[in-house]
Amino acid sequence: MSRWVTAAPPTGRDFEVKSEEGAKGKKDGAIERIAKYVPAEILAGFTALYSALIAMALSDNEKLIGAAILIALFFIVTIFYVIKNTPDNASKKAHLAVTPLAFLAWSYAISSAVLGDYYLPLFAFIAQAVVIALSIIVKPGEG
Repeated sequence: MSRWVTAAPPTGRDFEVKSEEGAKGKKDGAIERIAKYVPAEILAGFTALYSALIAMALSDNEKLIGAAILIALFFIVTIFYVIKNTPDNASKKAHLAVTPLAFLAWSYAISSAVLGDYYLPLFAFIAQAVVIALSIIVKPGEG
């Protein structure tokens, strides 16, 4: 299975849960698109550095600033990673629309321990729900 969502001609069945074979190859289903749009490899690096930040003997304010810097840095890394690695134009456009938002939604929730009053659980839930909905809705067409 490719790391990137695959472009396929529209079939009129936009919300198929499972992937299906088409004339041009395998088309991703909704569940596969959710897994592919969330940038797990970027989130893994972010989480490792965030954990190191938390382990440091820093003040709460320094940890908050550090977390904000990590979120901003890895947000930019996510965009460049998508631009550099997506295999085709349609897939790139779809990933650029969803993947950076997915990173922000998950990194915000991961960082909850140091965000203090800046962390709003309902906002985190809504952000992740929006990303899941976008993952289901945003399908790359043929490039």
